[in-house]
Amino acid sequence: MIKMELTAILYSKKNYDLAYKVHNICKEFSINLITALDFVELTIKSLELEPQIIFCDCETIDFSSSILNAFLEKQEYKTKKIIFLGDERSTAGLKSIVCKNLMISKISELSSIITDMQSELNFESISTRLKDEAYKNLDIEISKLLVDLGFSMKYSGCAYLKLGIKNVIANKGILHSLSSNEYPIIAANFKTTSANVERNIRNAIEKAWKGFGKNYWHKVFYSKCLEDGKKPTNREFIYMCIENLMPQFEKRKIGNYN
Repeated sequence: MIKMELTAILYSKKNYDLAYKVHNICKEFSINLITALDFVELTIKSLELEPQIIFCDCETIDFSSSILNAFLEKQEYKTKKIIFLGDERSTAGLKSIVCKNLMISKISELSSIITDMQSELNFESISTRLKDEAYKNLDIEISKLLVDLGFSMKYSGCAYLKLGIKNVIANKGILHSLSSNEYPIIAANFKTTSANVERNIRNAIEKAWKGFGKNYWHKVFYSKCLEDGKKPTNREFIYMCIENLMPQFEKRKIGNYN
């Protein structure tokens, strides 16, 4: 399961049972949950916190056509995932909704829905960070490093690798599980599968290792596997690239904020 560091708002009027259940689900997915008791508070918190998800309690909030239109028309809600929570009766008036960002769900279905959207949410969150000025030259720097290490940009595995390295740098250099964190995000961006991402990155590393790695990589990186003359795994290689790129990136980022 992907562990997210995202923010959600629960729009509900003292529905303690629902709040408890949503809180536990958000905790499972490492989502920060904030509550809002009325539409004004929801709007203010949405502007301040910029949540990725808004849960709407249809059992205690009357979503008349005027309130629903506010969700559809206000700019601050157009980029949010809005999930209306309730049973068949409380959500009956919302069945005509046809919108990518709006969903209707029972609380029992919520974990499954978050699981389905998690790769997309993580990619959107990282993409927002990558718009920072400090990331301006990062693509060029990653490409230069890979080319210097013997990688060919014509292989899809190299493109996957570039995005994976950039995503980890955007996540402050923290490298979580490749299979459950990084590969699904890369796959979502390239519209492929996690298995295909893993295989193509492994093949790209294999090709570069045979041409350059055995005789050259230990001059660029320090790693126990390289000292022992072994080809690095996908994780080991990405981590070595992060260690190489992060110091200069952090220096540039600090300079941009001074």
